[in-house]
Amino acid sequence: TNEWYKAQQLGDTYWLYVVWDPLDDPDPAPLMIRNPAKRLDHAKREVAAARYYDLPAEAVERAAQEQESEPGGSGGTAAGRRAEPSSRAREPGEP
Repeated sequence: TNEWYKAQQLGDTYWLYVVWDPLDDPDPAPLMIRNPAKRLDHAKREVAAARYYDLPAEAVERAAQEQESEPGGSGGTAAGRRAEPSSRAREPGEP
């Protein structure tokens, strides 16, 4: 995405060079596209990528149990209730 934004900023001074199949059978001359943000805008599609961390439920349970056994450790769950195991931890600010 950063390159797309840079291409938009630089306009006609930005060039895209494309070499098809560079490892096995590269074309002798690359395709050259001046101002690809303008010329390829009709073909672009946004791809939303989410970054998250997968935590096994067993690891979460074990961490809570270890916390309970530490001196001054809290119960590991809110208000003493057992938390439902989840296999996905959420990013800060994620609902």
